[in-house]
Amino acid sequence: AIGTTITAGTEKCRFLQLGSRLILLDQQDSKGYTITTGDTVAQIGGSFPAAMAHGGAILDGYLFVMDTDGVIWNSDVNAPETFSAGGSINAEREEDGGVYLGKHHDHLVAFGERTIEFFYDNANPSNSPLTRRQDVSYTTGCAEGHTVWEEGDTTVFLGTQPSTGMGVYVLENFQIRKVSSSGLDALLTQAIIRDE
Repeated sequence: AIGTTITAGTEKCRFLQLGSRLILLDQQDSKGYTITTGDTVAQIGGSFPAAMAHGGAILDGYLFVMDTDGVIWNSDVNAPETFSAGGSINAEREEDGGVYLGKHHDHLVAFGERTIEFFYDNANPSNSPLTRRQDVSYTTGCAEGHTVWEEGDTTVFLGTQPSTGMGVYVLENFQIRKVSSSGLDALLTQAIIRDE
């Protein structure tokens, strides 16, 4: 139990751990919190994005979050409560915005509406420590950030492709494959259209 009340929306939040800190990311309200030993709760400030996409990840002591414009922001190393100016990299191979940021093996995976990109920690001395992988990316996007499910290095998501529409995809070992049938694809497409 913590001594401070955290106000959050009704959508799924993401919890991460960095050292002795628990991190709560609330995409609906675009807020992040750190919870430390002794029940100390602090809202993350600084250059934390004002319009956060779903997900978030810890890699090599950094907290990474993505905004809905497709910019990946990083905290200072081992200081998830501090987001300094300039700590960002653009995940925009295409102008399709940011939908979900996750972790895949020792990489970050950025899902846009029409693309999937991978980044690794290149220990860059300024701005973001990340560098984009040039050898692997996809023109399949993510339909909704809250449809992503991560279990270790396997990620399941509701994906979109311009030619085939929506479907359920699995990301494993930097490869994606569609696992849904055409009947399920039609059902999911109708459900998303009705929900909007």
